[in-house]
Amino acid sequence: MAVTVILETKAKPGGGDELLGFFKSILADTRAYAGCISIETLRNMESPDEVVLIERWESANDHGKYMGWRTETGVVDKIVGMLSGPPLVRRFDETGI
Repeated sequence: MAVTVILETKAKPGGGDELLGFFKSILADTRAYAGCISIETLRNMESPDEVVLIERWESANDHGKYMGWRTETGVVDKIVGMLSGPPLVRRFDETGI
């Protein structure tokens, strides 16, 4: 069953453009990764350093493999280094309602 992952980030002050630029440089690979259905990037209109990713995956296992790959390649550490605090990651199952 498909899984939705919401990643909430807040860049260091004034770093929203840099964070979005980095996401732009890596998201083609994310979209091509096995199990990725879609990924959407949103920016808070009132607080431009806040960026949210809404990801849909075929399964939690696919997302887990993807996160393992991104951790091994150093991408996770690079993103965390651009943030003012830890990201918030939430995972949701479809309810079928």
